Amino acid sequence: MKDFNQFLSEMPRAVQQAKRLGLQGDGHGGWHNRKTGEFVAKTENGQLTFYNKRQRVGRQDPAQTDREKKLSATSYEETDLREKYLNGDIFNDGDLIKNTNTEQVGKIIRRGTNYLICVTEGGEMFKSWIKDVEEISLWGIQFINKYRNSK
Repeated sequence: MKDFNQFLSEMPRAVQQAKRLGLQGDGHGGWHNRKTGEFVAKTENGQLTFYNKRQRVGRQDPAQTDREKKLSATSYEETDLREKYLNGDIFNDGDLIKNTNTEQVGKIIRRGTNYLICVTEGGEMFKSWIKDVEEISLWGIQFINKYRNSK
């Protein structure tokens, strides 16, 4: 008699992957989303082949929408930003930054994996994701201070 581990090791790889993803088989190599019933993948040569909603089998796929183009561009820009950050080209200790969401301005005192710990001129600490900050020059700080003082 087979034990459970032996049984699992003999299960085809595509079946294991589909079960982990929560897909339900149709008995003919097709895999459907359990919740929506939507066709998601098919077993081909022992592997799962995934299909998207707009794919046309045997014909040319439709052109990318503007939204899809922007998604890829954003992904590339964030990857480039992270690379520069990890190489130490941007956002180093002592640099002045501005959080684009909260408008907080501060000096970087600690660098995390993808975030910065900063302190404002008033001594308030805040944390910002690297995607939400921009470096500002000393001239920019002088301008901001002059603006604050004029109010």
